[in-house]
Parts: sequence; structure tokens; C-alpha cells
Amino acid sequence: MRDDTSTICGLLSERLKLLDSLAVELRACSNAMVALDLDGIHHRVARQEQICGQIRSVDREIELLQQRWSAAEREECIPAAKDLLTRISSAQTEVRRLNSSHSALLRRSRRTLRAMMNFVNFYGGRYEVRPEAAAEPAPTELARV
Repeated sequence: MRDDTSTICGLLSERLKLLDSLAVELRACSNAMVALDLDGIHHRVARQEQICGQIRSVDREIELLQQRWSAAEREECIPAAKDLLTRISSAQTEVRRLNSSHSALLRRSRRTLRAMMNFVNFYGGRYEVRPEAAAEPAPTELARV
């Protein structure tokens, strides 16, 4: 049982580390969006996908381990993992908050881009430069003559 407890604690520690990494990537992705860094956005999204895959893998391992335990073994393991479970809970809350604010940023960005595209589509052909206007000297040049 001691081995199982250390294994579950190791898996929970790994899950906590991955959640913290996901929070870092969400913050960095939002910053890249604000800075209009497309390469940074693509890199951060790819990294988020990797981390989520790793979290799913760790969760499957935890679930398999828990399925093998009896009720008494679960009760014995809970005190050893209590601190980790509390820290995981707060990390999950932070990731949910960051994900929500990141989603809001995406929604606002989408609305802004739609408005800009509508403007360009509507006014795009209306402001053509006339050839005779391009040939006229600028007003400051006239003042010098």
C-alpha cells in the first residue's frame, strides 16, 4: 500500500505541475494576443494542447490506480494526499479563471475583427487616389516657391 500511496502522490504532484504550466501558457497566450504576436499565439496554443494531453494521461493513470484500491486503501491514502488535493483544487480554479478571461479576449477580438472586416468591405473601394491629385504639389511646397 505504501508504494501505491507514493505513486498516487507522485501522479498528483505531476498533475499539479502540469496545471501550473497550463496557467503559465494561458497567460502567455493572452499576452501574445494583445501584442499581436501570431507566431507566439500558435506556439502557446500548441503547448497548451500538449499539456492538456499530458493531464489526460496522468488522470487516466490516477483513475486506473484508484480502481484497484479497496475502500480502506482509499481512506488510508487520503490524508497523505490531502495537501496535494487542496493545491490541485486551487490550481484548477486559477486555470478556469484564466481560461474564462482568455475566452472573453477571443470573443472581443473576434467582434473587433468582424467590425474591421465589415468596414474594409464596405469602404474598401471608395477611397481611390485620383491620378491628378497625386501629381499636385503638397501645400507646403507651394509656400516655399
